[in-house]
Amino acid sequence: MSIENYPKAKLCQISLCCLIIASSNQIAKYDELDKNIPLNKDFLKMSGLMCTIDALNKCEKELLSKLEWKLKVITPLHFIDLIINSGYAFQSDLVKQGNIVSEDLYKVKNKIQLLSDLIIEYTEFLKFSPSIVGMSCIIAGRKLGKIINYWTSVFECTYSLKVNEITKCTNLFLK
Repeated sequence: MSIENYPKAKLCQISLCCLIIASSNQIAKYDELDKNIPLNKDFLKMSGLMCTIDALNKCEKELLSKLEWKLKVITPLHFIDLIINSGYAFQSDLVKQGNIVSEDLYKVKNKIQLLSDLIIEYTEFLKFSPSIVGMSCIIAGRKLGKIINYWTSVFECTYSLKVNEITKCTNLFLK
């Protein structure tokens, strides 16, 4: 059915449900115990929409079913944060001048942050999975930071990625 065939009230109801889903952090809303999350009846009251709470709840459920309840998109930035915060990314590293120190670590993390901005700018990264793009960004930052063993077996064991799987993507960062 095209959008022109929907009654205006139904489009308003769908719009309100989209707003509810987008703004209510649906994961936290499962039990609706959080006092900071408006309930559907509150959204309905604020909107001034003339429909029942049952109709709104049904519409919300239909939309969530269409979305297959997939409300969170995992991005390369999630993987970058995971890898850096796990402690494995810089464990026992050496730079060309010797042991890595906090200043070196800061520089490498800064390079990774700058490289991660490229993910948004270049569509070539869409060819790869978020985990490969995230790991490639880490590896490119480690290479630019002159970390001697930019790839370690810890990465392979912990993240189930092989260096040959990320080489092409890593080279995009290093262009």
